[in-house]
Amino acid sequence: MVDLQQIHAMDAAGLGLLVELHCRARQRACILTITNPSPCVRRLMALTHLESVLQVAGSATAQVAQSNDDECQRCAMTA
Repeated sequence: MVDLQQIHAMDAAGLGLLVELHCRARQRACILTITNPSPCVRRLMALTHLESVLQVAGSATAQVAQSNDDECQRCAMTA
């Protein structure tokens, strides 16, 4: 389980790390679960279609669609 509660923005390196952890978990017959992603991270995961690959606890596509672009841009600027 990876708790992203304190992560407000993520770049390609962060997404790559999540994919790598997912692959390693599958090799060991385990499931990696992502918890507490911020609206910005949820949106990024939706845009890259990773929400269909990674297991996100409490994942809600509607929440991704409703996330505010201004909020995500503000997160990226302050990260």
